Amino acid sequence: MWRLVRVLLAVVVGVVVTAPAASAAPDHQSWPAPDRELATLLGELWKTVLETPVPENPLAAGEPWCINLDGVVAPFTLDVAAPPTCTVERGTEIFVAVTIECSTVEPPPFFGSNEAELRECARAVDVPGSTLTLTVDGKPVPLTLVETPLLTIDLPAVNILGVPPQQALSVAAGFVALLPPLPPGTHQLVITGTDTFLGDFTSVTTIVVEPGRSSAHA
Repeated sequence: MWRLVRVLLAVVVGVVVTAPAASAAPDHQSWPAPDRELATLLGELWKTVLETPVPENPLAAGEPWCINLDGVVAPFTLDVAAPPTCTVERGTEIFVAVTIECSTVEPPPFFGSNEAELRECARAVDVPGSTLTLTVDGKPVPLTLVETPLLTIDLPAVNILGVPPQQALSVAAGFVALLPPLPPGTHQLVITGTDTFLGDFTSVTTIVVEPGRSSAHA
């Protein structure tokens, strides 16, 4: 299942500050992407997904997963038709990503034997002529293309890739956006793609922001 669905739509709730602009179109830019902070965050998320053993990894069972990364909550799903719902504290900021990952241990088309091949593989996320949009409660938010540093992955004995335990190299890329904290209540993040590497799709993720003390002051 994992090898057939190697693309993740990830909505990552974190503590990185930015503000949305008006446009919703993905920024098809030259590689590598200039925003190293976003790329590093994307890499940390993939390391967690790949290094978590199957018995502890909801994605292995096809379930969504709200990952906690030292205070960063990362809702992940493999099924665009069944996105996660995550509850966060007031003041939590949100990182949205549509992303693909390649490594030195996976079969084609997600295989690369060195860094150059891994980067070429991951850049398949950027399909010329495709349209990818994000709205938050109906308001458009721009998406930016980023690419991770070269990642070193320590795969456990029973891992989501189904390969023997070993150390692997990996690169991920994706269209991302950082959102400012949402007010208490229920919010919808809608990602719509046309002619993308995923084909045509619409995915609706729900973020529930709890009232009360802000996480920034916890």
